[in-house]
Amino acid sequence: MGELADRITESHPDIDSYPIIAGGKIQKYKLHETAIEMLGLQDITKIETA
Repeated sequence: MGELADRITESHPDIDSYPIIAGGKIQKYKLHETAIEMLGLQDITKIETA
């Protein structure tokens, strides 16, 4: 694989299942929370912006 492909696979881990509501829609905020935990970005999310 090329360098770009390696970076993409490192930043996008495999997900076994998606959090889905009864209507079949993916819960994007749960994916966001999971990604923050997996990547160890808890400190960054505490930064206040305008």
